[in-house]
Amino acid sequence: MKEKKLFDNLILIFLISILFLLFFSTSTSPLYKDYQDDSAIFITVGKMLKDGKILYKDIFDHKGPVFFFFEYIAQLICSGRFGIFILQIIFMTITLFILNKLLKGNGIIPIILSLPILAFFFEEGNLTEELSLPFITLGLYIGFIWYSSSERYSKKIYLYSFILGILISLLAFIRLNNAISLVGLILGITILFIKDKKYKNLIGCIISFLIGLGITTLIVLIYFIKNSAISDMLYATFTHNFMYFEKNVSIINKLPGLIPIVVLFLINIKNPKMNILHYIIAILSIIMGLFGRGFLHYYIINYPILVIMLYLFLDNLKNIKDRFARYYMKFILVLVLSFYLLFGIYMLNKSFISNNALKNIISIIPENERNSFLIYDSSISGVLYLDGNIFPSYKYAFMQSYLFATNKNLIEEMNNDLKRNKIKWILTENPDLSQGNKVDQYINENYLLVSKYNLYIKNGNDIREIPIFLYEKK
Repeated sequence: MKEKKLFDNLILIFLISILFLLFFSTSTSPLYKDYQDDSAIFITVGKMLKDGKILYKDIFDHKGPVFFFFEYIAQLICSGRFGIFILQIIFMTITLFILNKLLKGNGIIPIILSLPILAFFFEEGNLTEELSLPFITLGLYIGFIWYSSSERYSKKIYLYSFILGILISLLAFIRLNNAISLVGLILGITILFIKDKKYKNLIGCIISFLIGLGITTLIVLIYFIKNSAISDMLYATFTHNFMYFEKNVSIINKLPGLIPIVVLFLINIKNPKMNILHYIIAILSIIMGLFGRGFLHYYIINYPILVIMLYLFLDNLKNIKDRFARYYMKFILVLVLSFYLLFGIYMLNKSFISNNALKNIISIIPENERNSFLIYDSSISGVLYLDGNIFPSYKYAFMQSYLFATNKNLIEEMNNDLKRNKIKWILTENPDLSQGNKVDQYINENYLLVSKYNLYIKNGNDIREIPIFLYEKK
């Protein structure tokens, strides 16, 4: 009977995953035909890897190699956006299934109630935080199962530590920040080892953890050593991201992302079923949320602990004897969830509108010269490559202004590379290249404007016109 319930829940979770992604993963869902830029960049990189290009050596982005491995797998499944959509369904189903199993088959209601928050954070879909969820959730499952075990210090702890090492390594090679929940989990477990004076077990667990972490890291490194791209990978995955980190973002911008976890933490703070692992994971997640750029999708990584704390809150409601207090807490919960759902739906309206302008521009370029093409200083470069069905011809192909702001040395590097590579065609949003940096000046002096078109971005009911300019090498 228990297995049948588990199977029934799996079917329901699978359907929940499909429906959620159909409506809220706007960059990959077959219900939408337009693209958003980050996802378009990632799909483009996946297509290039499928075509035999070397990650970070032939094409640069500052997301980790494991993430792009998934984008590559998605393109093997099905070319274009639908391949990643299938992978998203698999990943979300695994995430929700593990959460439900962790909550002993009682997770369906908190999962459904938490979906408005996930919808609000989801933005366009196909982002590193989303694809990290199965690994975060599996780690939390292992940690909480260990905590509730009557035989905490049996030999199983070494297997658990080994698996956690693998998971932390995978998350670090997707995006380093995405490992924060598991860092909190491991910190909490370590405190308990020390409290119980299990020093020998702790040393054994550290060794097992490092073996798991080392094996996964070695597998990743072998690819880049083999392709002479190890320094490129280390810069893109770690060095650039430390430089990219921004401290001066207003706390107001971060409040929408922080409110759910702060509210659930506060209403559970005296919940007797909250343990040290819950507290440390929640506190570290809140601290991490206070730093960085505050983009909404950064808070997707909090989803598993949000579901767990929502379950604890609902489970504890029946123990509150004051009827007014129970209704008040339910009202606050419904109010918060409604707010996130409404704004999540509102944000679906932002998209790129294809009006065949790019196809008209691409048609100007002779087919034998389309392998010498670069989109420069465009906020929608990924969309343009994907919509034009063309690969970039240069390593730093996406949103160069952001890259230059993070590392000004890239200006000189790109300027020198343009001189060496002699790219024939350049597309840009920049109408005046004479007043900018060295790269702008080089393009202005060595390229001739041959065409101008207009593209459009829809945001709610507003449509923004984006002029784009095509330059040919003189």
